[in-house]
Amino acid sequence: MPVHQINAQDEAHLGLISVFHYVLAGLYLLGIGFVIIHFMIMSMVFRMAGAESGKSHPAPVAVIAENPATETPGEMSGLLEIPPPATAPPTAPNVAKPNPFPKEIIPFFIGIYVVIGLFMVTLCVVNILSGLYIRKYKNRTFSFIVAAVNCLQIPLGTLLGVFTIIVLSRVSVKMEYDAKLAA
Repeated sequence: MPVHQINAQDEAHLGLISVFHYVLAGLYLLGIGFVIIHFMIMSMVFRMAGAESGKSHPAPVAVIAENPATETPGEMSGLLEIPPPATAPPTAPNVAKPNPFPKEIIPFFIGIYVVIGLFMVTLCVVNILSGLYIRKYKNRTFSFIVAAVNCLQIPLGTLLGVFTIIVLSRVSVKMEYDAKLAA
């Protein structure tokens, strides 16, 4: 069996693609941090909405002023005084009460955050593995599959996926992978 030597250009391209897989995995880690921060903010919003829906809001109080035209100037001084507070607010029959916050939504949102987090962790791990495999010239099919999945992540994943597929499709690279597999 003849010994095949990979050319310098293919070796450089495979090295770059391997590094870019690590970079994309780092970006997924950053995205996981964003998901965690978003979850914390939304849980605070949900807690505030739940606390707000539990409060009772008093109806607005209407103050009816007497007709100042019928009063004498000596009696006008009483208008500038602040009236005493009402003991009980008047009840209005048509005042809409706020809807209580639906607490059944919270597990649904937690499930969404967990699914998104697991998806991003999975993408991070498979990109790290693909970078390792490309560097060692192993598992070419796995790297093809990861490249195809990366194509769905517009724009950086698409660039990396397309270039990975192009480089791994070269005959000289395929021969190098086969030689490492046979060894």
